[in-house]
Amino acid sequence: MPTSEKIAAAIETIDHLVAWLQDTGLSASAIAQFKFNSLASMYPELKGVAETAKQLIGAASPLTEVGMTVTELAAILTDNLECKIKPDLVNKALVSLGYQERNEAKRIWILTQAGSAHGISLLATSTTNKWSGSQIKWYRSLIPILEEYLTNTGILENDSSSDLTAIQDTEHSEISEKSLASITQNGNSPSIDYSQG
Repeated sequence: MPTSEKIAAAIETIDHLVAWLQDTGLSASAIAQFKFNSLASMYPELKGVAETAKQLIGAASPLTEVGMTVTELAAILTDNLECKIKPDLVNKALVSLGYQERNEAKRIWILTQAGSAHGISLLATSTTNKWSGSQIKWYRSLIPILEEYLTNTGILENDSSSDLTAIQDTEHSEISEKSLASITQNGNSPSIDYSQG
């Protein structure tokens, strides 16, 4: 069993790493779980205690909806809008809506305060390579907002038969900040049947 001094030193090291994670917009519960995973990794004999703590965190902060990746959102939008919507277009729309920002240095998307109403930033690890980091998962509440946004910007009317790979500059689009606020605050969008997606 590690001494209390060794555990304190390990926690101090983990806390330094956490400072970087906080910049990615991860939820407090995800960061707390990272701390316990790290501690259990450093001292396997503490794994039982760490698992108990993570269960308590999960019970206090349950995730009611896991959320979807941008690729999954694009597939649903493609079906609902009946034209090919690429993930790149969805990412650009999310930036224009003010829901996410790009950190080019770290090559990650960061959830904004406005975006936190429609998504959550979680730790993820790739199954195909050694990458791990924060990943934003989006809730279904975002689908009608994106549908209305894409429709109101005129992108769908400009080219509904081919791949939509770029979004118009918001300064040149027809949607105003006032109507954008109406979409996000009032939810003025058509009802959607999700049973098929």
